Amino acid sequence: MDMTTTDSVRDELIKENPSFRDLVQKHQNYEKRLTELAQLTYPIDDSFIDNAQNMKKILLRHLNELNNLEPDKRVKIRFQKFRKMGNWIS
Repeated sequence: MDMTTTDSVRDELIKENPSFRDLVQKHQNYEKRLTELAQLTYPIDDSFIDNAQNMKKILLRHLNELNNLEPDKRVKIRFQKFRKMGNWIS
């Protein structure tokens, strides 16, 4: 398969397939980030990046849990949380 055929198939998939289009966008974002990281004078430690990625996963999971709760339930949980924080003072 020559490059023009490959490019036309890729272009058609981008136009017609949302999943493929999303993958292409993610790939472009990763390429951009890799270029930025490669230009750093002092590369970031891998463990720092791993920790940041893990933190992001945890935060997104908790955010999704909160978003799945009814608004009244979220408010009730929030009030309970802050009431517990104040109990040690009294």
